[in-house]
Amino acid sequence: MVNFLRPEGYWIDGLKDLCTFMKIRGFREGGKFVEIGCYMGESTEVFSNELGGVIAIEPFRVREGAGGSTTEDWHDDLMGAEIEFWELMERCAGIELKKGFDWEFLNEFKDGELEGVYIDAVHTYEAVKKNIIDWMPKVRVGGFISGHDYGNDPTPGVKQAVDEIFGKPDFTCVDYSWVVQKRVKSS
Repeated sequence: MVNFLRPEGYWIDGLKDLCTFMKIRGFREGGKFVEIGCYMGESTEVFSNELGGVIAIEPFRVREGAGGSTTEDWHDDLMGAEIEFWELMERCAGIELKKGFDWEFLNEFKDGELEGVYIDAVHTYEAVKKNIIDWMPKVRVGGFISGHDYGNDPTPGVKQAVDEIFGKPDFTCVDYSWVVQKRVKSS
C-alpha cells in the first residue's frame, strides 16, 4: 500500500531527526547506544552513521507464546531478516549484534552506562512498559530513552506506556519515533 501523505524514505528522515535532537541535547559521541529490535538493520544503519555506533539486540527467533502469524511464517520471515541484516551491516562500522532477547543481555550493562536506548521490539503496552522500566536504569542521567511507533494507530500500546511513564515525549518524529531525555536517576 502506498501512503501518499508520507514520502518514500520518510522513516529515515525521522530517525535522522531523532539523532539530531539527541546530539543537540548532549548525546556524547562514541557513547554506547542500544537498539532493542533491529530486524533487518535499516534503523541500525542510520544509528551507526549518525551516532557513531550501535549495539543491536535481535533474537531472530519467535518468542514462545508470541501469537500472531504461524510460527513457520515468522521463522521464515526472521531468517530472511537476519540475512538482510548481515548484508546491510557489511557497509557499516561500529555495530555489535547481540543475538537474543533484550532481557538476556540486560545484566551485561551497568546502571548509567548507556548514552541511550531505542525500543522497537514487541509493541504491546506491557512489553513497551517493561522495556522502558528495565532499560531506564542503564541510561545515564542526561542520556536518552527512545523508541518507535508512538501514536501509530496499529500500536496504541506504545503511546499508552510512554505517556504513563513520562507524561509525553520530549520530541516525536515523522516516522513515529519518540525520545525522552533522562533527567533524574531511576531506581
